[in-house]
Amino acid sequence: MQKSILLLVFGVLLLNFASAQYYGGYSFCGASLSCWLDIIDPSWVILGGILIISFGLISFALSRSPLGGKNSLTGKPEATPISNIIALVISFFIIYGINKSGFDYENFWYGFFFFLPETFWDFIAAFLPLAFIILAIFLSFKYGFRKGIGLALMGLGGVFIIGSFVAYEDFITSAIGLIFLVVGFAMWSKK
Repeated sequence: MQKSILLLVFGVLLLNFASAQYYGGYSFCGASLSCWLDIIDPSWVILGGILIISFGLISFALSRSPLGGKNSLTGKPEATPISNIIALVISFFIIYGINKSGFDYENFWYGFFFFLPETFWDFIAAFLPLAFIILAIFLSFKYGFRKGIGLALMGLGGVFIIGSFVAYEDFITSAIGLIFLVVGFAMWSKK
């Protein structure tokens, strides 16, 4: 009886040290969803995504191993609680290793598509020749070499003529488009 009273007194005295109301400083945030979402930073979201993906992949792999069981109705392999626990522990180790290694997972995808142009018009200028070549090859197989290239040149001429309405050098762009159109029509109609 005396031990329980003594523990109660010490418990009350220690309440100030174990209080959670001052988490993150002395400003009171409250219990709203926006306050809790402000606590979560982007690295938590990325690590959580890696955790879920690694858990799913490892759990799937372990369900096919001897640790996984078979469904009694269908006979197909399925994950057991033991394989799920092992997958969860391995996933936590993966997250711990990524977090402690100093790997820059937040900026991993930043420079991944470094070869893509930054603006729409740069994108069009970079991939228009590639689209023309693919279209010319496709049309060459479908209609024969001369007619396929002629159709592709007529299409490219049409693109240049339409593009002359928004281009700075509209006369040059429309002249090049007209040349492509005439050469393409000549290749198309020639037998």
